[in-house]
Amino acid sequence: MAFAELKTNASLELKVINDSNIYYEKNDPQSSMITSFIPGLNFLAVNNQNKLALDYSADIMNYSYSPSTNNATNQTINALIDMTFPVGLSLKFRDTYKDTSDAPSSELVKRIKRTQNTIAGDVGYKINRLFSADIVLNQTKHDYSQAEYKPLYNRLESETGLIVFYGVSPKTSALLEYGSGKIAYDDENNLNDSTYSNIKLGLKGALTPKTVGIFKVGSQSRKYDFYTVNTSTDFSTIVLSLTSKTDFSKMTSLSLTINRDIQESVFLNNLYYLSTGLSAELNQKIGSSWATIVSARYEMGDYPNTTVAGVAKRADTNNVMGIAFQYSTMEWLSASIGFSSKSRSSNYTDLNYTDTVTNLGIKAIF
Repeated sequence: MAFAELKTNASLELKVINDSNIYYEKNDPQSSMITSFIPGLNFLAVNNQNKLALDYSADIMNYSYSPSTNNATNQTINALIDMTFPVGLSLKFRDTYKDTSDAPSSELVKRIKRTQNTIAGDVGYKINRLFSADIVLNQTKHDYSQAEYKPLYNRLESETGLIVFYGVSPKTSALLEYGSGKIAYDDENNLNDSTYSNIKLGLKGALTPKTVGIFKVGSQSRKYDFYTVNTSTDFSTIVLSLTSKTDFSKMTSLSLTINRDIQESVFLNNLYYLSTGLSAELNQKIGSSWATIVSARYEMGDYPNTTVAGVAKRADTNNVMGIAFQYSTMEWLSASIGFSSKSRSSNYTDLNYTDTVTNLGIKAIF
């Protein structure tokens, strides 16, 4: 297959960061200056509705405080195959690989070396002018490097599903989705293996005249393979997701993400917690060279089980707020400055923390 358009570029970004609480501690927070080198490579091939893409980026971080234990290199590789055939058949394949020390969840905020590989496949067929259907497959493998975390977190998450779309307008489709999945832990002594099923309704495409995105709401029923003493196991709950972008003008846009989903937990006798969150990012261009990005996230983490009789169930509130300014001196060169604040407030007060980060960066694209 010949591609009409081929694009390749390389980038290099340098950031100087001041982090007030690198370990997310409540008492005696430790600050550090961080120098971050971020190289990247991008490849894109396009032909009509077909697309091949491959992206690589790294984040090489050097800490002023205890560099022998804190210095780290994070890497991400993204691969995409997106093809549409004349008979109404489409094929999408994505592979996202991360080798990182970033905190994996709002519960586990430690910097832990780990890899995460997510493979997603989507086979679609356009039945007629109004109806289409997709078969979707997703698989994520979590591998932690440190021996103490391997039995707790190393696992394989797999899900398959069917989505049926009905065109309610030229730019909007209603959807019905059914999926089933399994979470299998590597360690045979970890009894948190589970299976689940989802059923959802939603909309995809133009949600309003200026907003495009996808909205889903439904329920998940989960069953644990093993009985764990003093723990509520099988359950059903409401889940929802919204990912949208509103273009108010060529200069102003707003991205929104809303979620209510289930996260794995190792907090005492809890197997999971419910994460309910709202994220917003406002992008405002100012003239031809300046841009401002204001972002915020609010998340509630609700745990199902008390730790001992009479003790309240754990409930967390996580907040993130940030603002950044970017100046493009030339098409290939830009500079940025940013500030963000992150905090957790819990009824288990020893888990509380506050962290502020300021950064100054410069980026070149070749």
